Amino acid sequence: MRRAGKVAELLRARGVAQHVQTAGLEGLVGAWEQFAAEVERGYAQGLDDWLNDVDRRDILDAALRVASADERRALRKRVRIADELVRAHLQPAGRCLWGAANAAKHGWNPGRQWWYFLEPRIQNEELAHDLARVAD
Repeated sequence: MRRAGKVAELLRARGVAQHVQTAGLEGLVGAWEQFAAEVERGYAQGLDDWLNDVDRRDILDAALRVASADERRALRKRVRIADELVRAHLQPAGRCLWGAANAAKHGWNPGRQWWYFLEPRIQNEELAHDLARVAD
């Protein structure tokens, strides 16, 4: 099977929306870049939206692992820049924002899946309220 087919297969297996499947790896990178710009401006949504947005980074991570070496090489710099921009505006949450049970179930850890363990330094009222209610 061709590597490009592996990314499509992964996206189907993960049950992502059809528009994400259609956009493929390039679309995932573009969405992550848009998210990075939104975080830089100040994230204006609540926790449910935040979790959906950072789930994109997890999907992107999985897609990059099955992508061809040429695809990874072509996208590496864009992903690194977006990651650096996101991380510059985040702080440790002290827990997995999907909860400890999900972290254990999926084997997530702050070193590898950092996107689930960080929160914006500056939070809008809705997000701050939601984060205060997150229980492990």
